[in-house]
Amino acid sequence: MKFTKEMESVFPDGKITEAQMEILDMFSLKLTNQEMDELKETLSMFLVRRADKMVDKMKQEGKYPSMKDLEKIHIRTPYKMA
Repeated sequence: MKFTKEMESVFPDGKITEAQMEILDMFSLKLTNQEMDELKETLSMFLVRRADKMVDKMKQEGKYPSMKDLEKIHIRTPYKMA
């Protein structure tokens, strides 16, 4: 399969992982709109739980920034005047 530029941003090494293939297989099923929404919600909740576990691990290892550190971070997007 030849990758488009959009696909290369998702698959930078040009390979699809086994997990990605499994998800593609799930989305290829004949699902109703409601079933598709349920599947998306399930995947979203999985990612939320995974992120929570990562944050918990960072906190345990002392690598999670304190609130004072977060207050100092400048995260606004710079805009250029037209």
